[in-house]
Formats: sequence, C-alpha cells, structure tokens
Amino acid sequence: MDYVIVAYGDEEAIGCAALREYSKESIEVKRGLVQEDCKGKNVGEKLIGLAEILDDGEVNAYIHNLLVCPTYQNQGAHMVEMIKQKYRNYLYIVLICEKKDTVPFYARNGFSTATDATPLQIRTL
Repeated sequence: MDYVIVAYGDEEAIGCAALREYSKESIEVKRGLVQEDCKGKNVGEKLIGLAEILDDGEVNAYIHNLLVCPTYQNQGAHMVEMIKQKYRNYLYIVLICEKKDTVPFYARNGFSTATDATPLQIRTL
C-alpha cells in the first residue's frame, strides 16, 4: 500500500481506501471501506480533494500537495481547516506555494509568509 485516502462527512471519517502506485500514470484502488450507514450513498464515487502531508510526529507538518477538483474549489478552505485541526499541537504547519496566485487563499486561511527563513531547493542532481 502506497497511499490511504479518507472520505469525510462533515468532520467525521466515513470511509477510506488503500492505493497502490505502479507508475506516475497508474494507481490501483486496492480496497475501499465505508461505514455501514453510508453504504449505497456513493461515498467513493468521486475524489474531490487530496491532501498529502508529511510530518515528523511532533513538531513539523509539511503540506506537500493540496489538490481540489475544480468543481469543488470552494471546499479547499474546509480541507485546510481539517489539516489545521489535525496538526494544531505542532509547532509548524508548512507549505510552499509554487503558484503565487494561491498565496492570498492561504493567507485568508491563517498562513503567513516566513520572514525569518529562505526556502531552498534542489531541482536536479
């Protein structure tokens, strides 16, 4: 299993699925589970958002990807709020905006530009 995705209804997890990545173009859903009272309600019909977060278990949570289906862009703030709640006891929740036009969205949701740090990267080796 390479990834686990979770389906939420309001604030509660109501289903999940395990994914296996074979290549950048090929991912298989290995198994999906849904709460009994949610069966038959198309819970797993459409993936509307995905957050990939790496954390060290205590201090830093790094939002690597936050993707929202264009039809559901208004749900992005809800996803950010869920991430903030999950990592509320961490010292930092960090992300790097590759698209400058997304900075105002994150600023509206509590993020600020780091003035005491400079992001660094290696693009190729």
